[in-house]
Amino acid sequence: MTKNRIYRELLIILLVLQVYFFDIIPALNQALTNWNTDVSKKLEVIVLFCILFVRMIPGKDSFNKELIKLHFNLLSISILVGTIVVAVGSAIIYHQTFITGISGFYGFLIIPLGYWALAPFFERYDNVVWFYKMCVIFCSVYLFLQFGQALIYKISGSIFLQYTQSALQNVYSLGRFTESIDFITFVSIFVSVKPFLIGEKWSKSEITLILLIIMYHVFISMGRMYLLITVSVFCLAVLFLQKKLISSITLTAFLIGIMYFLPTLTERIFSIFTEGSRASSYTIRTYGIDYYYNHIFFNGWFGMGFPDPGIYNWLLHGAIGFDLGAGLMNYADLGLLGTSAILGMVGLIIIIYLIVLMVISIVRGQNKKALWILNLGIFGEFFTLSPFDMQRAWLFSLTLLLIDFTWNNTRRNLLAK
Repeated sequence: MTKNRIYRELLIILLVLQVYFFDIIPALNQALTNWNTDVSKKLEVIVLFCILFVRMIPGKDSFNKELIKLHFNLLSISILVGTIVVAVGSAIIYHQTFITGISGFYGFLIIPLGYWALAPFFERYDNVVWFYKMCVIFCSVYLFLQFGQALIYKISGSIFLQYTQSALQNVYSLGRFTESIDFITFVSIFVSVKPFLIGEKWSKSEITLILLIIMYHVFISMGRMYLLITVSVFCLAVLFLQKKLISSITLTAFLIGIMYFLPTLTERIFSIFTEGSRASSYTIRTYGIDYYYNHIFFNGWFGMGFPDPGIYNWLLHGAIGFDLGAGLMNYADLGLLGTSAILGMVGLIIIIYLIVLMVISIVRGQNKKALWILNLGIFGEFFTLSPFDMQRAWLFSLTLLLIDFTWNNTRRNLLAK
Protein backbone atom coordinates (compact mmCIF):
# COMPACT_ATOMS: atom_id res chain seq x y z
CA MET A 1 0.00 0.00 0.00
CA THR A 2 1.45 3.37 -1.04
CA LYS A 3 1.77 6.35 1.25
CA ASN A 4 -0.75 8.20 -0.87
CA ARG A 5 -3.34 5.48 -0.27
CA ILE A 6 -2.68 5.55 3.47
CA TYR A 7 -3.03 9.33 3.46
CA ARG A 8 -6.40 9.08 1.76
CA GLU A 9 -7.71 6.52 4.23
CA LEU A 10 -6.57 8.59 7.21
CA LEU A 11 -8.14 11.70 5.68
CA ILE A 12 -11.43 9.82 5.41
CA ILE A 13 -11.19 9.19 9.15
CA LEU A 14 -10.60 12.90 9.75
CA LEU A 15 -13.67 13.77 7.67
CA VAL A 16 -15.74 11.24 9.62
CA LEU A 17 -14.61 12.94 12.83
CA GLN A 18 -15.52 16.35 11.37
CA VAL A 19 -19.13 15.26 10.84
CA TYR A 20 -19.22 13.31 14.12
CA PHE A 21 -19.87 9.95 12.44
CA PHE A 22 -22.88 11.66 10.77
CA ASP A 23 -24.54 11.63 14.22
CA ILE A 24 -26.13 8.26 13.46
CA ILE A 25 -24.34 5.86 15.84
CA PRO A 26 -26.20 5.66 19.17
CA ALA A 27 -24.29 6.90 22.23
CA LEU A 28 -20.97 7.16 20.33
CA ASN A 29 -20.66 10.95 20.38
CA GLN A 30 -21.61 11.02 24.04
CA ALA A 31 -18.93 8.44 24.80
CA LEU A 32 -16.35 10.53 22.92
CA THR A 33 -17.17 13.77 24.74
CA ASN A 34 -13.56 14.20 25.87
CA TRP A 35 -12.15 13.08 22.52
CA ASN A 36 -14.14 14.59 19.67
CA THR A 37 -16.15 17.77 20.28
CA ASP A 38 -15.82 21.44 19.38
CA VAL A 39 -13.62 21.97 22.43
CA SER A 40 -11.73 18.66 22.40
CA LYS A 41 -10.00 17.29 19.32
CA LYS A 42 -7.83 14.54 20.80
CA LEU A 43 -8.84 11.96 18.19
CA GLU A 44 -8.05 14.46 15.45
CA VAL A 45 -4.59 15.03 16.94
CA ILE A 46 -3.95 11.28 17.11
CA VAL A 47 -4.87 10.81 13.43
CA LEU A 48 -2.71 13.78 12.40
CA PHE A 49 0.25 12.31 14.30
CA CYS A 50 -0.34 9.03 12.45
CA ILE A 51 -0.23 10.91 9.15
CA LEU A 52 2.95 12.69 10.21
CA PHE A 53 4.48 9.32 11.12
CA VAL A 54 3.57 7.95 7.68
CA ARG A 55 5.23 10.94 6.07
CA MET A 56 8.45 10.28 8.00
CA ILE A 57 8.68 6.59 7.01
CA PRO A 58 11.62 6.24 4.59
CA GLY A 59 11.33 4.36 1.35
CA LYS A 60 9.74 4.57 -2.04
CA ASP A 61 6.34 6.24 -2.16
CA SER A 62 4.00 7.94 -4.58
CA PHE A 63 4.81 11.52 -3.56
CA ASN A 64 6.91 13.87 -5.60
CA LYS A 65 10.42 14.36 -4.30
CA GLU A 66 10.14 18.13 -4.40
CA LEU A 67 7.31 19.67 -2.39
CA ILE A 68 5.54 22.83 -3.40
CA LYS A 69 6.95 25.80 -1.56
CA LEU A 70 5.49 25.97 1.94
CA HIS A 71 4.80 29.69 2.23
CA PHE A 72 3.33 29.30 5.73
CA ASN A 73 6.17 27.20 7.11
CA LEU A 74 7.62 30.03 9.21
CA LEU A 75 4.12 30.94 10.41
CA SER A 76 3.62 27.34 11.56
CA ILE A 77 6.95 27.39 13.35
CA SER A 78 5.95 30.67 15.02
CA ILE A 79 2.66 29.18 16.21
CA LEU A 80 4.44 26.08 17.56
CA VAL A 81 7.16 28.02 19.37
CA GLY A 82 4.74 30.70 20.56
CA THR A 83 2.36 28.13 22.02
CA ILE A 84 5.18 26.36 23.88
CA VAL A 85 6.58 29.64 25.22
CA VAL A 86 3.17 30.80 26.46
CA ALA A 87 2.58 27.39 28.07
CA VAL A 88 5.89 27.71 29.92
CA GLY A 89 5.06 31.27 31.00
CA SER A 90 1.63 30.12 32.19
CA ALA A 91 3.18 27.30 34.19
CA ILE A 92 5.36 29.82 36.01
CA ILE A 93 2.71 32.49 36.59
CA TYR A 94 -0.15 30.17 37.60
CA HIS A 95 2.00 27.62 39.47
CA GLN A 96 0.84 24.71 37.33
CA THR A 97 2.51 22.10 35.17
CA PHE A 98 3.28 22.60 31.50
CA ILE A 99 0.89 19.75 30.62
CA THR A 100 -1.96 21.35 32.57
CA GLY A 101 -1.66 24.51 30.52
CA ILE A 102 -1.21 22.94 27.13
CA SER A 103 -3.97 20.36 27.66
CA GLY A 104 -6.67 23.02 27.52
CA PHE A 105 -5.23 25.03 24.63
CA TYR A 106 -3.58 22.46 22.34
CA GLY A 107 -5.79 23.62 19.49
CA PHE A 108 -3.04 26.06 18.53
CA LEU A 109 -0.72 23.10 17.93
CA ILE A 110 -3.17 21.46 15.53
CA ILE A 111 -2.42 24.17 12.96
CA PRO A 112 1.30 23.41 12.44
CA LEU A 113 0.68 19.68 12.96
CA GLY A 114 -1.97 19.55 10.25
CA TYR A 115 0.02 21.80 7.95
CA TRP A 116 3.23 19.75 8.09
CA ALA A 117 1.55 16.35 8.17
CA LEU A 118 -0.57 16.97 5.04
CA ALA A 119 1.86 19.09 3.00
CA PRO A 120 3.10 16.21 0.79
CA PHE A 121 -0.44 15.10 -0.01
CA PHE A 122 -1.65 18.49 -1.19
CA GLU A 123 1.23 19.01 -3.59
CA ARG A 124 -0.57 16.80 -6.14
CA TYR A 125 -3.43 17.99 -8.30
CA ASP A 126 -5.19 14.61 -8.29
CA ASN A 127 -5.14 14.55 -4.48
CA VAL A 128 -6.69 18.00 -4.27
CA VAL A 129 -9.44 16.89 -6.67
CA TRP A 130 -10.01 13.68 -4.70
CA PHE A 131 -10.22 15.55 -1.39
CA TYR A 132 -12.61 18.07 -2.92
CA LYS A 133 -14.95 15.29 -4.04
CA MET A 134 -14.82 13.66 -0.60
CA CYS A 135 -15.64 16.95 1.11
CA VAL A 136 -18.62 17.52 -1.19
CA ILE A 137 -19.94 14.00 -0.58
CA PHE A 138 -19.57 14.23 3.20
CA CYS A 139 -21.14 17.68 3.29
CA SER A 140 -24.06 16.66 1.08
CA VAL A 141 -24.91 13.61 3.19
CA TYR A 142 -24.58 15.57 6.41
CA LEU A 143 -26.80 18.40 5.14
CA PHE A 144 -29.46 15.89 4.11
CA LEU A 145 -29.51 14.51 7.66
CA GLN A 146 -29.58 18.01 9.21
CA PHE A 147 -32.48 19.20 7.07
CA GLY A 148 -34.40 16.05 7.91
CA GLN A 149 -33.69 16.39 11.62
CA ALA A 150 -34.59 20.10 11.68
CA LEU A 151 -37.90 19.42 9.94
CA ILE A 152 -38.82 16.63 12.34
CA TYR A 153 -37.83 18.76 15.33
CA LYS A 154 -40.03 21.65 14.13
CA ILE A 155 -42.99 19.28 13.69
CA SER A 156 -42.70 16.98 16.69
CA GLY A 157 -39.89 18.34 18.88
CA SER A 158 -38.05 15.01 18.73
CA ILE A 159 -34.35 14.41 18.07
CA PHE A 160 -33.27 11.23 16.28
CA LEU A 161 -29.65 12.16 15.52
CA GLN A 162 -27.01 11.42 18.14
CA TYR A 163 -25.61 14.88 18.73
CA THR A 164 -22.84 15.86 21.11
CA GLN A 165 -23.91 17.43 24.40
CA SER A 166 -23.00 20.98 23.35
CA ALA A 167 -24.92 20.59 20.09
CA LEU A 168 -27.99 19.37 21.98
CA GLN A 169 -27.81 22.38 24.26
CA ASN A 170 -27.89 24.68 21.24
CA VAL A 171 -30.91 22.83 19.86
CA TYR A 172 -32.96 22.86 23.05
CA SER A 173 -32.03 26.34 24.27
CA LEU A 174 -31.68 28.25 20.99
CA GLY A 175 -33.33 26.07 18.36
CA ARG A 176 -30.08 26.07 16.40
CA PHE A 177 -28.45 23.03 14.76
CA THR A 178 -24.79 24.03 14.79
CA GLU A 179 -22.83 20.79 14.79
CA SER A 180 -20.17 20.65 12.03
CA ILE A 181 -21.04 24.22 11.00
CA ASP A 182 -17.35 25.01 10.49
CA PHE A 183 -16.84 22.06 8.14
CA ILE A 184 -19.95 22.96 6.13
CA THR A 185 -18.69 26.53 5.76
CA PHE A 186 -15.25 25.27 4.73
CA VAL A 187 -16.90 23.19 2.00
CA SER A 188 -18.77 26.29 0.77
CA ILE A 189 -15.41 28.03 0.35
CA PHE A 190 -13.95 24.94 -1.34
CA VAL A 191 -16.84 24.75 -3.81
CA SER A 192 -16.70 28.51 -4.48
CA VAL A 193 -13.01 28.38 -5.36
CA LYS A 194 -13.28 25.21 -7.47
CA PRO A 195 -13.32 26.87 -10.94
CA PHE A 196 -10.05 28.64 -10.14
CA LEU A 197 -8.37 26.13 -7.84
CA ILE A 198 -9.18 22.95 -9.76
CA GLY A 199 -9.97 24.47 -13.15
CA GLU A 200 -13.43 22.97 -13.63
CA LYS A 201 -16.82 24.67 -13.93
CA TRP A 202 -19.47 24.17 -11.28
CA SER A 203 -21.97 21.44 -11.91
CA LYS A 204 -25.66 21.93 -11.20
CA SER A 205 -25.34 19.75 -8.12
CA GLU A 206 -22.54 21.96 -6.76
CA ILE A 207 -24.56 25.13 -7.25
CA THR A 208 -27.45 23.38 -5.51
CA LEU A 209 -25.10 22.46 -2.66
CA ILE A 210 -24.11 26.12 -2.20
CA LEU A 211 -27.79 27.13 -2.09
CA LEU A 212 -28.48 24.39 0.46
CA ILE A 213 -25.59 25.60 2.62
CA ILE A 214 -27.00 29.14 2.51
CA MET A 215 -30.43 27.79 3.50
CA TYR A 216 -28.78 25.77 6.26
CA HIS A 217 -27.14 28.89 7.70
CA VAL A 218 -30.34 30.95 7.42
CA PHE A 219 -32.92 28.49 8.75
CA ILE A 220 -31.09 25.72 10.63
CA SER A 221 -27.77 26.81 12.10
CA MET A 222 -28.68 30.52 12.09
CA GLY A 223 -24.96 31.29 12.07
CA ARG A 224 -24.69 34.94 11.05
CA MET A 225 -20.97 35.17 10.34
CA TYR A 226 -20.93 31.75 8.68
CA LEU A 227 -23.70 32.95 6.37
CA LEU A 228 -21.77 36.11 5.53
CA ILE A 229 -18.64 34.09 4.73
CA THR A 230 -20.53 31.64 2.50
CA VAL A 231 -22.38 34.35 0.59
CA SER A 232 -19.29 36.57 0.28
CA VAL A 233 -16.95 33.95 -1.17
CA PHE A 234 -19.59 32.61 -3.56
CA CYS A 235 -20.54 36.09 -4.79
CA LEU A 236 -16.87 36.93 -5.31
CA ALA A 237 -16.42 33.73 -7.31
CA VAL A 238 -19.47 34.53 -9.47
CA LEU A 239 -18.15 38.06 -10.01
CA PHE A 240 -14.79 36.69 -11.17
CA LEU A 241 -16.48 34.27 -13.58
CA GLN A 242 -18.78 36.91 -15.02
CA LYS A 243 -16.23 39.72 -15.15
CA LYS A 244 -15.99 39.67 -18.95
CA LEU A 245 -19.78 39.96 -19.24
CA ILE A 246 -20.03 43.06 -17.07
CA SER A 247 -19.99 46.17 -19.23
CA SER A 248 -18.87 49.55 -17.92
CA ILE A 249 -22.50 50.76 -18.02
CA THR A 250 -23.70 47.78 -16.00
CA LEU A 251 -20.87 48.17 -13.50
CA THR A 252 -21.61 51.90 -13.11
CA ALA A 253 -25.30 51.21 -12.54
CA PHE A 254 -24.41 48.52 -10.01
CA LEU A 255 -22.11 50.86 -8.07
CA ILE A 256 -24.72 53.64 -8.05
CA GLY A 257 -27.29 51.16 -6.77
CA ILE A 258 -24.94 49.99 -4.04
CA MET A 259 -24.24 53.58 -2.97
CA TYR A 260 -27.97 54.34 -2.88
CA PHE A 261 -28.99 51.28 -0.88
CA LEU A 262 -25.84 50.97 1.26
CA PRO A 263 -27.14 52.98 4.26
CA THR A 264 -30.35 50.94 4.45
CA LEU A 265 -28.52 47.68 3.81
CA THR A 266 -25.95 48.43 6.51
CA GLU A 267 -28.66 49.29 9.02
CA ARG A 268 -30.53 46.08 8.19
CA ILE A 269 -27.44 43.89 8.52
CA PHE A 270 -26.54 45.54 11.83
CA SER A 271 -30.06 44.92 13.16
CA ILE A 272 -29.71 41.21 12.40
CA PHE A 273 -26.78 41.09 14.79
CA THR A 274 -28.18 43.35 17.50
CA GLU A 275 -31.99 43.02 17.72
CA GLY A 276 -34.55 40.42 18.68
CA SER A 277 -33.33 37.10 20.03
CA ARG A 278 -29.73 38.08 19.24
CA ALA A 279 -29.77 41.26 21.36
CA SER A 280 -28.41 39.49 24.46
CA SER A 281 -25.65 37.84 22.42
CA TYR A 282 -24.64 41.20 21.01
CA THR A 283 -24.62 42.74 24.51
CA ILE A 284 -22.40 39.98 25.91
CA ARG A 285 -20.00 40.37 22.98
CA THR A 286 -19.87 44.11 23.64
CA TYR A 287 -18.86 43.44 27.24
CA GLY A 288 -16.39 40.83 26.00
CA ILE A 289 -14.67 43.27 23.62
CA ASP A 290 -13.84 45.58 26.50
CA TYR A 291 -12.89 42.74 28.86
CA TYR A 292 -10.59 40.81 26.54
CA TYR A 293 -9.04 43.95 25.05
CA ASN A 294 -7.93 44.92 28.54
CA HIS A 295 -6.38 41.48 29.08
CA ILE A 296 -4.12 41.34 26.01
CA PHE A 297 -1.16 42.31 28.20
CA PHE A 298 -2.54 40.82 31.41
CA ASN A 299 0.70 38.96 32.14
CA GLY A 300 2.99 41.36 30.39
CA TRP A 301 3.88 39.77 27.09
CA PHE A 302 1.49 36.81 26.88
CA GLY A 303 -1.97 37.96 27.93
CA MET A 304 -4.07 35.54 29.99
CA GLY A 305 -2.10 32.59 28.70
CA PHE A 306 -3.16 29.02 29.42
CA PRO A 307 -4.53 28.96 32.98
CA ASP A 308 -6.27 25.82 34.27
CA PRO A 309 -9.96 26.40 33.31
CA GLY A 310 -11.12 24.54 36.41
CA ILE A 311 -9.39 27.06 38.68
CA TYR A 312 -9.31 30.22 36.58
CA ASN A 313 -12.72 30.17 34.96
CA TRP A 314 -13.28 33.60 36.51
CA LEU A 315 -10.30 34.92 34.54
CA LEU A 316 -11.15 33.29 31.22
CA HIS A 317 -14.83 34.30 31.29
CA GLY A 318 -15.02 37.14 33.80
CA ALA A 319 -15.60 37.24 37.55
CA ILE A 320 -19.26 37.04 38.56
CA GLY A 321 -20.30 40.06 40.57
CA PHE A 322 -17.34 42.08 39.33
CA ASP A 323 -17.18 42.01 35.50
CA LEU A 324 -20.13 42.88 33.26
CA GLY A 325 -21.25 39.77 31.39
CA ALA A 326 -19.21 37.56 33.71
CA GLY A 327 -19.61 33.84 33.18
CA LEU A 328 -21.17 34.36 29.75
CA MET A 329 -18.26 35.97 27.91
CA ASN A 330 -16.11 33.71 25.77
CA TYR A 331 -12.85 34.65 24.06
CA ALA A 332 -13.74 32.20 21.28
CA ASP A 333 -16.66 34.46 20.27
CA LEU A 334 -14.48 37.47 19.56
CA GLY A 335 -12.26 36.27 16.76
CA LEU A 336 -8.68 37.49 16.72
CA LEU A 337 -9.32 39.75 19.71
CA GLY A 338 -10.01 36.67 21.83
CA THR A 339 -6.92 34.96 20.45
CA SER A 340 -4.86 38.03 21.30
CA ALA A 341 -6.24 38.05 24.84
CA ILE A 342 -4.92 34.50 25.30
CA LEU A 343 -1.54 34.77 23.55
CA GLY A 344 -0.83 38.48 24.15
CA MET A 345 2.11 39.95 22.26
CA VAL A 346 2.91 36.49 20.87
CA GLY A 347 -0.55 36.34 19.33
CA LEU A 348 -0.35 39.84 17.90
CA ILE A 349 2.93 39.04 16.16
CA ILE A 350 1.51 35.82 14.70
CA ILE A 351 -1.68 37.56 13.53
CA ILE A 352 0.22 40.43 11.90
CA TYR A 353 2.52 37.96 10.15
CA LEU A 354 -0.49 35.96 8.91
CA ILE A 355 -2.09 39.10 7.47
CA VAL A 356 1.18 40.05 5.77
CA LEU A 357 1.40 36.59 4.18
CA MET A 358 -2.21 36.82 3.02
CA VAL A 359 -1.51 40.14 1.30
CA ILE A 360 1.73 38.85 -0.24
CA SER A 361 -0.07 35.77 -1.61
CA ILE A 362 -2.54 37.98 -3.47
CA VAL A 363 0.10 40.41 -4.73
CA ARG A 364 2.69 37.84 -5.82
CA GLY A 365 0.59 34.74 -6.47
CA GLN A 366 -0.21 33.84 -10.05
CA ASN A 367 -3.68 32.41 -9.48
CA LYS A 368 -5.04 35.59 -7.94
CA LYS A 369 -8.74 34.77 -8.19
CA ALA A 370 -8.37 31.58 -6.19
CA LEU A 371 -6.15 33.37 -3.68
CA TRP A 372 -8.67 36.18 -3.23
CA ILE A 373 -11.45 33.68 -2.46
CA LEU A 374 -9.40 31.54 -0.06
CA ASN A 375 -8.06 34.58 1.77
CA LEU A 376 -11.54 36.08 2.02
CA GLY A 377 -12.65 32.86 3.69
CA ILE A 378 -9.92 33.28 6.30
CA PHE A 379 -10.57 37.01 6.70
CA GLY A 380 -14.25 36.36 7.41
CA GLU A 381 -13.26 34.49 10.57
CA PHE A 382 -11.23 37.34 12.02
CA PHE A 383 -14.03 39.12 13.86
CA THR A 384 -16.18 36.61 15.75
CA LEU A 385 -14.77 33.18 14.98
CA SER A 386 -10.94 33.10 14.78
CA PRO A 387 -9.22 30.46 12.63
CA PHE A 388 -6.95 29.71 15.61
CA ASP A 389 -9.77 28.23 17.73
CA MET A 390 -9.64 24.49 18.31
CA GLN A 391 -12.77 23.64 16.31
CA ARG A 392 -11.40 25.42 13.23
CA ALA A 393 -7.66 24.74 13.59
CA TRP A 394 -7.41 21.76 11.21
CA LEU A 395 -9.67 23.42 8.65
CA PHE A 396 -7.43 26.50 8.88
CA SER A 397 -4.34 24.40 8.14
CA LEU A 398 -6.17 22.89 5.14
CA THR A 399 -6.94 26.37 3.81
CA LEU A 400 -3.28 27.35 4.15
CA LEU A 401 -2.28 24.26 2.18
CA LEU A 402 -4.78 25.09 -0.56
CA ILE A 403 -3.28 28.59 -0.74
CA ASP A 404 0.17 26.99 -1.06
CA PHE A 405 -1.14 24.76 -3.82
CA THR A 406 -2.55 27.60 -5.86
CA TRP A 407 0.08 30.27 -5.04
CA ASN A 408 2.39 29.20 -7.89
CA ASN A 409 -0.22 27.59 -10.13
CA THR A 410 -2.24 29.50 -12.69
CA ARG A 411 -5.52 28.10 -13.94
CA ARG A 412 -3.78 27.06 -17.17
CA ASN A 413 -1.14 25.12 -15.23
CA LEU A 414 -3.85 23.36 -13.21
CA LEU A 415 -5.68 22.27 -16.34
CA ALA A 416 -2.43 20.86 -17.72
CA LYS A 417 -1.93 18.56 -14.74
